[in-house]
Amino acid sequence: MLHASSTAIMQDQNVAVPVESGRFPHVKAALAASALLVMLGLLVAYRALDRGAAFFVVSAPNPPQQETEPELLPPVGKGQRFAREYVRYCRFQEERLRIVKRHVQGREDIRAYNALANDYNSRCSDFFYQDEDLKLVKDEVITKQKLLEADAERILSTWSWRANAGRAPAVSPR
Repeated sequence: MLHASSTAIMQDQNVAVPVESGRFPHVKAALAASALLVMLGLLVAYRALDRGAAFFVVSAPNPPQQETEPELLPPVGKGQRFAREYVRYCRFQEERLRIVKRHVQGREDIRAYNALANDYNSRCSDFFYQDEDLKLVKDEVITKQKLLEADAERILSTWSWRANAGRAPAVSPR
């Protein structure tokens, strides 16, 4: 029984302890040694497998790309508290619009850009967020810059008048 005042384990006098028979003490020692060796062998095998797995992960030729975190279109409104997914959309879209704006040329581009900016403003101009979410998303904007640039290029490619830029302009009825 363990007493709180000491670190030694004291045997309670009221507890009966079975008396060992003197038969086969060498068998018990052999069994204990065998169990110890088996446990040691399992430990060595585990370490070898664990080290092999670590080597496999480190030496993989093309590690899989990390999944992109979700980006959700926030609802139209003001003064809402946004989860990280909405904050991500707002900051990513802000960066896409910044890139698109550099390529705006002519009335059609201005109209299309303003439509995108108005939609962005209706969703992202006034919201609350966790500081931790904003910091994390700002870091993501930096690390995903190439992806956001490709998104901006894709937006520009959807504007039909840009696809027809090489052709003669269509005549509009007046």
